Amino acid sequence: MRYYSDKLKKLFESKEELESAEKEFEETLRKQEKEKDELIVSKKEMAKAIEKANSEIDEARENYTKVYKEATELVNKAKKEAEELLKPAKESIQEAQKKKYDAVKEFNKKYGTYTVSYTGEKAYNEFKRNSDWFNDMFKRFFW
Repeated sequence: MRYYSDKLKKLFESKEELESAEKEFEETLRKQEKEKDELIVSKKEMAKAIEKANSEIDEARENYTKVYKEATELVNKAKKEAEELLKPAKESIQEAQKKKYDAVKEFNKKYGTYTVSYTGEKAYNEFKRNSDWFNDMFKRFFW
């Protein structure tokens, strides 16, 4: 006599074979169901971890924006204070340069073109002074 399993849609030679095969099939189904449930739980946990990380990123960005704004205000305040400190010194340089230009202008009117030759340390100092002024002008673009 043969035995037919509705679950497996298969014929077996004995009742014991049928019961054993169905038991094994049900066990396999239970394992698959358990793995499926564990997978769902794992996905949910990972999704929660991602959401938590996103909220931490948002908080960190808000904090960065706040701190960046404070730092920018601090830098702007420091620049303003530095400009206020430098303003009188710059004005005195401009006054001294104007006096020099006026003196050269008067000299040129009376005696012709004013010329000067620089040598040695005086040449070095004049070069350094003009080089420093030039560098100071361009530093403002990058500071």
